[in-house]
Amino acid sequence: MKTGALAFLDKLFLILAAANFDFAPVSLTSYLP
Repeated sequence: MKTGALAFLDKLFLILAAANFDFAPVSLTSYLP
């Protein structure tokens, strides 16, 4: 369940990266360890 949620969030971040490349890399770097 937790793995599925993380995969879903990862896909959302990828979509955000495609839509708003200035913002998404910062969010990914802050979110991922």
